[in-house]
Amino acid sequence: MERYGERLARHASEPGWEAVIAYHGQEPVGYAYGNTLPPDDRWWRSMTTILPSGCTDTPTLALKEIMLRKPWRGTGTALRIHDELLAHRPEEQISLLVNPQAGNGKVKALYESWGYETISEQQPSADGPVLTAMLRAIRRTAPSSSGPPE
Repeated sequence: MERYGERLARHASEPGWEAVIAYHGQEPVGYAYGNTLPPDDRWWRSMTTILPSGCTDTPTLALKEIMLRKPWRGTGTALRIHDELLAHRPEEQISLLVNPQAGNGKVKALYESWGYETISEQQPSADGPVLTAMLRAIRRTAPSSSGPPE
């Protein structure tokens, strides 16, 4: 808990930090948060392989944390939280880190089903696992027209 609190405080002080919390009635069921990645951010510098051309020059949101309580897993709620976080962001792409062993690979596979692709690896802490770095475009939906056809 102490490390989590320290990491949350550091992330919340970074540029463009934003969080989304989902509720079922008055009960919180999950959340996601992220922040803007500058081109020279440690996030990019920590990658172990050469990144795709122009990757660090494209405005990017880092998804730093997404969590869902067990009763709501497998219901599509995580994707709705994720998409709400992206809904009004100015960035063009989003990156995340995932432990490829989490859920016997199911978590990484879930992100792949959301359109993420592997771009590299990194190990954020010496005592932690090697994580897979993933990236995808932030897709914009066109606003629907409620007026009569022209």
